[in-house]
Amino acid sequence: MDTAFPANLGHPSHPHPNTSFMGYIALLAILLAASIPVGFMLLFISLYLDDLIQKKEGRNTRDRDKGKNMAIGEKWSLNAI
Repeated sequence: MDTAFPANLGHPSHPHPNTSFMGYIALLAILLAASIPVGFMLLFISLYLDDLIQKKEGRNTRDRDKGKNMAIGEKWSLNAI
């Protein structure tokens, strides 16, 4: 019986049995954290391109449909004033 490496430590090259599992968790956390700014970047790029297309077609997105695209709560708050 080899007593140089206790049974609960696993193989010498992998000192802790859950090392690879923890690595996958860390990789998942890094990918999740990186996906958030990438999603915001894609959102703002799509909004910018939509604004460019609207201007090219001659429609101003700021003045169009004032009040039609408001949320119900915004309409109620305006009516309450």
